[in-house]
Parts: sequence; C-alpha cells; structure tokens
Amino acid sequence: ANPRFMLSSCSAACGRCDSKGKACARRNKEPAVHAPGGLRSNFASIAAGWAEYSPTLLSSEPYVVQFEGLISPAEAERMVELAGEKLERSLAGDQLSPVRTSTQYWCGDEDGCTRDPTIDAVTKRMTRIAGVPEENAEYFQILKYEPGQFYRRHHDQNTAVWTPQGPRVLTFFMYLNEVDSGGET
Repeated sequence: ANPRFMLSSCSAACGRCDSKGKACARRNKEPAVHAPGGLRSNFASIAAGWAEYSPTLLSSEPYVVQFEGLISPAEAERMVELAGEKLERSLAGDQLSPVRTSTQYWCGDEDGCTRDPTIDAVTKRMTRIAGVPEENAEYFQILKYEPGQFYRRHHDQNTAVWTPQGPRVLTFFMYLNEVDSGGET
C-alpha cells in the first residue's frame, strides 16, 4: 500500500475529505450527464441546433464541432484582460515539460475571475450548448502562445472522479484572436 498516494488521490474512499475542503465535495448530486452512448445523440443535437453559432460538424470520430461567433470580440478581449499579467508557464499534467511551452492562467474563485460577468455569460452559453450543468464545467484555462511555442501531441489529463466537475468528457476551444498561420490543435 502507498499511504501518501491513497490520502492524496483517494480522499473520499479513505475518509480524508475533511482535510481537502471543497476538493472532495461534488456540488452536483445528479447522476451522470451522459449515459454510455449518450454523447452521440448529444452531438447530433448540437450539430443540428444552435443556428446562431453556425455549427459545422468537422468529424464524428472523434466528434468535433466548429462554431462561429460563439464569443464576441468584446468577450474575447475581456478574457485576455483577465489573464493579463497572471500568465505563468504552462504545465503538462502537474509539472513543467518540454512538450508544452505556452503560458497559462486558470480563471478561479480566489481572484474573482469566475464571478466576472463575461466569464459567467460564456460559461452559461457553453454549458447550454453542451447540455451539461454548470457545476460540471471546469474553470477556464486561458493560454497564450508566442511565435514558436507549442503543445505537442498528447493525451489529455483526465480530472479525477472525486473533483467537483468529475472526469472531462467534453472540451471547448475558443480562439481569442486571429492568427495568420498555426494555431492548430
């Protein structure tokens, strides 16, 4: 047995949530948003609906839907402003890595970012489109790439099942500026 791992990674099972504070508490007590196989019908409704954002189904294996005008230029500007001077070297998982060279800012509760009206509006819009409760949304991660910076091909880190939002099932990428080339993911 590895007590350190168990206490940090399996807090609920080990009865250690009191020392983790909110990290163990699932705010949403509802059952899973999508039953096995449910993402297919969810993506079909996303691709067929939301005409105001001109959805285009780019792939169904895996599902990739492109939206136009999902956020306004003013909202994009506000998100960049919120990150401002708070950008720090991006991590890959929980550590610095040569596979990821960008800078990042996690929009969180501690500095009021999650209470910003723009962040609130964009979060509500995305969760309505995705068909998930706001409580299942992760906080925004705002990234900045300078010319030549990158995030190499990788497997996404999966959020632990005991976290408030649960495992990551869907991801939104929002580009906050226009680039002449690059920017693929």
